Amino acid sequence: MKYILLFLCILSLSCKYNVANPVATLKDYTEGSGIIYDVSSSATAAEIEMALKKNKHSLGKYLIKVSATNDTSNSATNILNKIKEALNKNPSFNNVEVDISKLEGITEIPESAFKDVKNLGSISLSDKVTTIKKEAFSGCSSLNNVRFSNGLEKICEGAFSNCVSLTLVMLSSEKEMTIEKNAFTGCSNLVNLVLPKRLKTVDDNAFKDCSQLKNVEYLGTENKPTNCSPFSNNGQNPKNLYLPNVSSKDSFTNFLCGTSGSWTIYTNKHIPN
Repeated sequence: MKYILLFLCILSLSCKYNVANPVATLKDYTEGSGIIYDVSSSATAAEIEMALKKNKHSLGKYLIKVSATNDTSNSATNILNKIKEALNKNPSFNNVEVDISKLEGITEIPESAFKDVKNLGSISLSDKVTTIKKEAFSGCSSLNNVRFSNGLEKICEGAFSNCVSLTLVMLSSEKEMTIEKNAFTGCSNLVNLVLPKRLKTVDDNAFKDCSQLKNVEYLGTENKPTNCSPFSNNGQNPKNLYLPNVSSKDSFTNFLCGTSGSWTIYTNKHIPN
């Protein structure tokens, strides 16, 4: 009798922890429990896929959260490749949230890192990230939220081009920042843009064809005139400039290519909620 009971116990355990079928293991996680399942920086694409399924079951959304580790730059970059692989393999995973804010081993988002990943919904970057390289998020058509690094120094050419779901870009880095040409070109639903106080340069066509861009807020106090045209959009420019840390608008008549002649300037005021 005891051997029969032992056999049934083993059979029960083997069913419960079935690793042959990852989907079947979801029954072991309480639906709506609120538990977040994260992955390490050395996770495989298959492990990332399983974590996404677990979090969808637990939280009601697809989330991938990379845990804090003392990783090297190579391992940190590798996890980005694995996340991209998992997302591209599972296009039905919609509006995926990616949190790499604890991934301190990476100082730049590589060129084309998430290019054309259609189901990436949001991303939170570590404050160690100083550079977002060329076309890193280009064509991410579902990307609607980016938590930018407070240490960000450069957004390279075409980094967020054609991210048509972005409605807000908030750049509040404490570092001097350069925004290269076409960085946000084609972000056709972008409405509100916040520029950092230590803005160094904004290149030509950085916000080209952002046809819905209405409000620009500049956190600095010094005017940044330029000979280029960062907001070129078939003659249309943003309507409002907000200067929350400036008392007089007189010195801002030529802010970022002199478009202020066609917009209203508000001092001591943020973009309204």
